[in-house]
Amino acid sequence: MSLNRDAYTGRAGQTRKARVRVFSSAGPPQDIEVYRAINVAEHPELREPALEGTLHCLPDGSPLDLPFVYHDPGSAQFVLVIPVNSPKRGSAERARLLRSLDTQHCEEVPEYVRDFHVVYGASGLAAHLAAVGGASGDDWVEVDEDELEAVNGIGAHVPPAAFCERPTSDLGSLVDDDGLWLFGSLSTQEALAFEPSRSDLLIQLKWIEQTPVVVLALVDSQTAIVRRTYLSPALSDDRRLLLGLARDFRATIVLYDETRTLRHAVRLERPRAANASLILQCTEKAARPSAQKWLRCLSICRRTPPPLHVRLPPFVPTAPAADAAEALRRIDELERWSTPARIDFALLVASVPRTLLELAYHRVLSDGFRFGLAMSSELLLRAVSTGFSPSVRELVGELQRRFGHTERDRSCSLDAAEVCPESSDAQRARPIALCFDRRWRFV
Repeated sequence: MSLNRDAYTGRAGQTRKARVRVFSSAGPPQDIEVYRAINVAEHPELREPALEGTLHCLPDGSPLDLPFVYHDPGSAQFVLVIPVNSPKRGSAERARLLRSLDTQHCEEVPEYVRDFHVVYGASGLAAHLAAVGGASGDDWVEVDEDELEAVNGIGAHVPPAAFCERPTSDLGSLVDDDGLWLFGSLSTQEALAFEPSRSDLLIQLKWIEQTPVVVLALVDSQTAIVRRTYLSPALSDDRRLLLGLARDFRATIVLYDETRTLRHAVRLERPRAANASLILQCTEKAARPSAQKWLRCLSICRRTPPPLHVRLPPFVPTAPAADAAEALRRIDELERWSTPARIDFALLVASVPRTLLELAYHRVLSDGFRFGLAMSSELLLRAVSTGFSPSVRELVGELQRRFGHTERDRSCSLDAAEVCPESSDAQRARPIALCFDRRWRFV
């Protein structure tokens, strides 16, 4: 076959593979390698499987109807093949292909690629090629860049419901070129759950029999309905998924009702990439569990998952402290939560975003600095590293100076007992400044 001199050589028209996870009610999920695009000039052996519908198959030989690009540079054919049982996916796949082509210079994309055809299933592809790119009909449609504007909505990016055959309490997962997809089912009573404004996606770590189990929990903050998926950082496919979240913590959530009819889809992006990265660091040396042990750990985690809605007062966003007494209370509270074990709990179990944790430290330090309040060595060092002062010595001097103003300001509502609550009654009767000095001896 002679090559068309204007043949398209861009990535979208080259033979490409990807790994996907397929869920079935007949057994556990299976990871398989599929073609995202085939170039029959480069790999002519793929032409017949594409036309016969056997290009994608499960290990047992069962065929899979998945979307792919068919490219024949010799006859200038560029065709997007959509699964027959998922016609609604056509808009999403067209949009994805158009975005891929749109990243290239116009002169690099020939006309036959810009005006690519869309067909449904292997039979549609065979009928289109038999017509030699010919007559119009129901088997194909032409698309152009204008269609991209019509399919930007989340509803257009919906994979087939076949990927959602999972227990109703669990989420199924799939990673493709668009990132992470999570699929779940809703009962009739849960039909209104997981609206975008009240949905959150947590990442949590639980150790069971020295085996790490990472839990992605989709939570409805209003109804407390939750769906989870469970990952092993020691398994290569799950680790790749976690590496993706450590770079960009976002996922598209697709939810179906009991009849496998699409209810709605939510695209969530949360500031938890650092949490995912920390989990990967903590589990880096974990041994790969045997299949039997992993199933046992999974069963235990399903029965006793990591807690949700944990209230950690120091890390709840609040307004600046109204007075010195409130600022001091927050400093004491934050100091109690600043132990390594509690910080790990906040980041790894409660899924507090690291950015929120850092903001909490900055807010409390700002209040303490404003009123000149004493604080622990750890908080002093954080204050210096954050830029409140060039050195600890200078910071302490500035805090003492500011505390003098606080001491003289009756509106600050600060008394000796609040400054030094562990002191005796006799000590509480002493001047506030002396109690302040006593606190510094613990630094």
